[in-house]
Amino acid sequence: MPDLWGKATAPLLPHPMGAIWVGPVAAAQNPALQAIPATPLAAPRSGRSCAVPGRQSKRRQVRCFRVGTRVGSEATTAAAATAIVAVGCTRSSKRRWDHRGGQATRQAAASDARAVASAAAIQSPQTAAWRAVWVPPALAVAAVAGERTPKVLSAQQLVQRLFVQGKASKESAFSPNSWYESPDTTTNSQRRVWQYWQVRPTRRIDKICDGKRSCGCTWTQVDGRRGVSFFRFDQDGKVSFVREIPEPDGWRKFKTNNMESLKPLFSIMGTIQNVFSFADQYLSVNREPLRPRIGLAAPRSRRAPEVVQYLWEEAFCAEDAPIDRVMAEYSEAAVYEDMTYVDEKWAKGKEAVRKYQEETKINAPENLRFVLDEISDGQRSCTVVWHVEYGGQKSPRGVSFYELDEEGKVSYVRSSYDLSF
Repeated sequence: MPDLWGKATAPLLPHPMGAIWVGPVAAAQNPALQAIPATPLAAPRSGRSCAVPGRQSKRRQVRCFRVGTRVGSEATTAAAATAIVAVGCTRSSKRRWDHRGGQATRQAAASDARAVASAAAIQSPQTAAWRAVWVPPALAVAAVAGERTPKVLSAQQLVQRLFVQGKASKESAFSPNSWYESPDTTTNSQRRVWQYWQVRPTRRIDKICDGKRSCGCTWTQVDGRRGVSFFRFDQDGKVSFVREIPEPDGWRKFKTNNMESLKPLFSIMGTIQNVFSFADQYLSVNREPLRPRIGLAAPRSRRAPEVVQYLWEEAFCAEDAPIDRVMAEYSEAAVYEDMTYVDEKWAKGKEAVRKYQEETKINAPENLRFVLDEISDGQRSCTVVWHVEYGGQKSPRGVSFYELDEEGKVSYVRSSYDLSF
């Protein structure tokens, strides 16, 4: 088999790995392959030739061809194979595309080419000097069709667009099975979620994480109320799940440690738990002591999701010095905004955050669990949705936003939840 970049390169129809190759004219003749029609189309406009080594210029002009689907009696593809070929690729371009295409792809392409034919498909004087190039099929099809490839937006960009557009957001921005929940309302389906979005208060993003498929942010309403949101998107970039938790009204906020303030409520729930302990079908209570999930000594990496997951499922549950292990992941200037507290009680600085964590750990009932439900896929920041389990109840539910500094330490947290939600 000649080199894929040589003059005798065989043609290749769509490859399972996603590569499409078209070779130059070979000396050998093959009637079956000669029968494949090749129709020249208009070259893509500026900006669409990025799939070709070196941008479109006088020295490297782009040609698009649509290749037929049958070789003899065997249908090799379900639709017309499409490819982009360039005139006179330089050696440096060849090396760049060798690197991008990958050795494995080229070897697989050569194997398929041997199986399809041993000669070139297109017989034309104009193709004598052409070299085959590797291009993503989606880009090739878009170039031949004269269409721009759709821009893929990250979850961060989609959330920013939703907040900016507000009531002008289209119904198509939400998936057919979308779900929205907050202490104010819970609704589902594309139409109902979109309708609620039309009456939802206007909010301005304060901080936003850098997620790709899911994303969260902190925000402030026009009336000054603050909160945290979490968004998950499907593979088409449509909103599939939203949880938004605004801060409680001022008169409902705590001025001392919330766990200590809630001890009377925990006592009542504990009594109910004991009354119904003879019948597990009434209450599902987890009486197992809290333990680390895996037993990690440190986060797997300094990415935000790895650090936050370690804090929730490993460090806080550790039997030996849990608070020390938690605080090892916080920066000296860390700020922890628990939205159920009055502003002046927010923990600012590492020692204040340590005090907050210690009070929470000491005053929490033995069987109370903070359960991490989902975490966004950011790099320097992330958002988590979670719930509390105690006395057979799974409430409250909340959302927390985490931001890391340059060293991968937690520098900012905003946690919002509602005891009635």
